[in-house]
Amino acid sequence: MKISNSALILTLICFTLLQTAFAELKTDVLKPYNGPSVLGVDPSTLAGKVMTGYQGWFNCEGDGANLGWTHWARDRSKTFGPGNVTVDLWPDVSEYDDDELYVTAFTYEDGIPAKTFSSHNRKTVIRHFKWMADYGIDGAFVQRFTHSLHNETMRYHKDKVLSSAREGANRYGRTYTVMYDLTGIPDENIIEVFDDWRMLRDKMHITDDSAFQHHKGKPLVAIWGVGFNNKIKRRAGLEECKELIKKFKADECSVMLGIATGWRMQDRDALQHPELHKVLLMADVLSPWSVGRFGDLPGVQRHAEKY
Repeated sequence: MKISNSALILTLICFTLLQTAFAELKTDVLKPYNGPSVLGVDPSTLAGKVMTGYQGWFNCEGDGANLGWTHWARDRSKTFGPGNVTVDLWPDVSEYDDDELYVTAFTYEDGIPAKTFSSHNRKTVIRHFKWMADYGIDGAFVQRFTHSLHNETMRYHKDKVLSSAREGANRYGRTYTVMYDLTGIPDENIIEVFDDWRMLRDKMHITDDSAFQHHKGKPLVAIWGVGFNNKIKRRAGLEECKELIKKFKADECSVMLGIATGWRMQDRDALQHPELHKVLLMADVLSPWSVGRFGDLPGVQRHAEKY
């Protein structure tokens, strides 16, 4: 089969236009916010706030992210269905619109295909911030998983989630900030996290946004994974974390650290290191990990007394 020169040229033009359109989309999500903004919760202090972590890590085939069924399926390249599952619970999708739902290989008892949501869908992320307003959640720590920031496809997804979260926070009077998760990042790359932060400040003007969370008169940034031991997953080196904190402090930021449960006595999940407490004292806020540490109210009391 022969392809004419005109057909080949037309194909190349179409491919170039697609590349250009995608590049414009990627650039668009990094623009400063200029949409509507509602004055809601006080963004000047973290004190008294009820905040949530917002991973934004769910993807579906066909959502535009080109990441398959990330975080729904054990093998994201294959259809999310029986035998290929990584979630524990099925989400209630009754409030989503049709353009927010993606067909899975699961079916309901009546044979209708089951659908679920994607964090890549701007409308869905904005809806989640509406729910935060409805249920008294003040704002969100929008996660940026640092081990994959170098991957252009994953990076675009993170940028879009952050852009959508920014819009949702502004539209519904919530606050938001960035939380860098250091899990799995090589120590030699940790300092590069600051480059990402400067990019967000320079391109998105993120800290000038009226909904961006501040604390002690400065923009608040969170760094999760400081001072953990290596018993479960590869954890960030303490000296490298120290240098990263210095960078953020020099950039006139308040810093919150996500730290180990056993940080005080350097036991349980905490790193045993003579400099640990000195590094933690560099922070403005400490957030010890408590997920899975208790399962009932008596457990809460025991945890509070011990940790």
